[in-house]
Amino acid sequence: MEIVEAVLVMIAACIGFALIARRLNLPYAVILVLGGMVLASVPWVPSVTLDPQIALAFFLPPLLQTSAWRTDWRAFRANLRPILLLAVGMAANWVFPATYAARLIPAIRRRDPAPPLGHIIVISWAGMRGVVSLAAALALPLGFPERDLLIFLAFCAILATLVVQGTTLEWVIRRCKVEEPRMTGMAREEAIVRHHIANATLAEIERRAEDMLEGAVARDLLSEYQDKTRVFHGMAGGGGQAELEARMRIRLAGLRAGRAALLTHHRDGGFEDELLHALESEHDLEEIRMLRILGAAPDG
Repeated sequence: MEIVEAVLVMIAACIGFALIARRLNLPYAVILVLGGMVLASVPWVPSVTLDPQIALAFFLPPLLQTSAWRTDWRAFRANLRPILLLAVGMAANWVFPATYAARLIPAIRRRDPAPPLGHIIVISWAGMRGVVSLAAALALPLGFPERDLLIFLAFCAILATLVVQGTTLEWVIRRCKVEEPRMTGMAREEAIVRHHIANATLAEIERRAEDMLEGAVARDLLSEYQDKTRVFHGMAGGGGQAELEARMRIRLAGLRAGRAALLTHHRDGGFEDELLHALESEHDLEEIRMLRILGAAPDG
């Protein structure tokens, strides 16, 4: 029921904002954005997560259909190519001077050296253009000349960058040989520090094992931390890397199985999106920790 109430409140708010925009003779988009910012700051308004696929299926088609119906197609064909070249070419080309010009300052160059050329190419190719242009076109008054053409061209720029650049981004990354540096496992210095931490943790649990109230629980934890201390002791001495990696791989497989069960339970309607995001964040952090110990880059 909460989502139904939230949707009804949003519909009522949109109607109210539209009436305000008409009374003040201002663009609907401007009033809707300002009104949305106000609603977002109201404590009692529930948080609603909108699936982007819903927006793509239900909100954009009516808007684009109206603009396409009123568009001057001769002007559209005349302006499409220069707009796409500007959206893709200029947006990509500014990355190179921005990257290298900043490194002309010695302090910046020392603190943050220029990345490899392949990285700059990938950054210049990635990203969807035209979103700000679409918002600006929607903010134009209804009687503005060629308003529908501007809206339609902005969407075409978004679609072109999304389809062309989005589908070729992986190929560009592979061609530029961009990859995250891989670790070779845990360094001996880190293993020594972790062994020191594990010893201190184990000593505290052993002390609590003598406690009258918490002793039984602490004794149940002893074997886990004794084992962890033993592994890091072996790594600090130059061995034990294979055993640690095997442990992390098994735990990582279990973690990913748990994530799959979490997503399945959510798809079956078992709980709300907010709880899903919180649990996914925990899984992400734990997976990143394990991958770091394994010396691997996180999966995309």
